[in-house]
Amino acid sequence: MTDIYDAYSEINSLDALMFIGGDEQTLTFFIVDETGNPIDLTLGTSYWLLAPYGNPEMPVLELTGTPGSEINEVSFLVESDDTADLSGKYIQQLLVIDFLGSEYRPCQGIVTIIPQITRL
Repeated sequence: MTDIYDAYSEINSLDALMFIGGDEQTLTFFIVDETGNPIDLTLGTSYWLLAPYGNPEMPVLELTGTPGSEINEVSFLVESDDTADLSGKYIQQLLVIDFLGSEYRPCQGIVTIIPQITRL
């Protein structure tokens, strides 16, 4: 019998990410299929989606990726204004849409955004 916790932890294949809201982040991913082979991202569009933990129907951020030097590499620039007012626990998920319009969600993970401390 599979433990529910173990099954859920496999869904979150990305390492946990933690940062202070308003900090600029560049997130880079190398996308592979279930057998570990690189997925060619050159003919599709990649998105980084962020939603409050437990509320995937309420995304707070959607960024379009920039292809990297490898065929399976994509980067996302999270600018300071994107997260300046955010804090709490979120889920990140990558979405790849190929040239035929088929969707592929290769990975997801937990993001914790720490609130900024206000200056005096």
